[in-house]
Amino acid sequence: MYPSSFTLLSKVNQNLNCAFLGTWGERIRGMPKRFLLVEDDSAIARIVTDSLMLDGYSVDWEYDGLNALKKLSTRHYDLVITDLRLPSLSGFDLLKHIKSHYTNLPVIMLSAVADLEEKLQGLKNGAEDYICKPFSIGELQIKVAKIMRSYENTPVISCGDLRLDRIKRVLTNQTEKIDIQEREFHLLETFFLNPDKVISKEQILRNICGYNFVPSTNVVDVLICRLRDKIAHKKSSVSIKTVRGIGYRIHTDPHGNDVQVSPST
Repeated sequence: MYPSSFTLLSKVNQNLNCAFLGTWGERIRGMPKRFLLVEDDSAIARIVTDSLMLDGYSVDWEYDGLNALKKLSTRHYDLVITDLRLPSLSGFDLLKHIKSHYTNLPVIMLSAVADLEEKLQGLKNGAEDYICKPFSIGELQIKVAKIMRSYENTPVISCGDLRLDRIKRVLTNQTEKIDIQEREFHLLETFFLNPDKVISKEQILRNICGYNFVPSTNVVDVLICRLRDKIAHKKSSVSIKTVRGIGYRIHTDPHGNDVQVSPST
């Protein structure tokens, strides 16, 4: 516990209900920002979680690196905040796994050791930032907001021969426009940013369609079928595959391109 640095605990506890309301509002719009916090100090984890929830984010907490890997394989995240020293799997190993399997997923590293070599190693391996403990919760909030703004402003992402303009919300197959609806846009964005990941039907219902429960409905099947037809009609190299009993994943043919994020200009 770092009492000199974490001074917002009482304020966090007083306003926790407001955070839940804010997060729920984000879910309803189908645009939640969900973070994974990997931290073996429960006191720090609670303060970081509550503070980020006050900013309108949804936060899942895991105690060790192996459990974090399991979470990453079953749920979509917009940011990972991980401690360097973790039980079962180090923060560096977790970072390497993320950058090799979830290329566009940003990572912030936390460490109680103010070692320049370790900081440089973390940044070299792809971490967006490296914060030494004890730290101000305000510093973390500012850095998180900056990364999220950068993420949101990435204008174009692509998969195979498809390009998705996140500003104009336009999907094109080379130079030809493919008309898509709002939910289809959000679903494609999720697939493009997670090319190696299976997206479950429950995730689509909650995050794309705005349900807070799993209803007896075929809304996901209809959404997937409609999107498949639109892509296939343009003879795209991209398709949406069903992973039986789990969900769906984006797929390109053997000669297709890797998913890429075009740099901001």
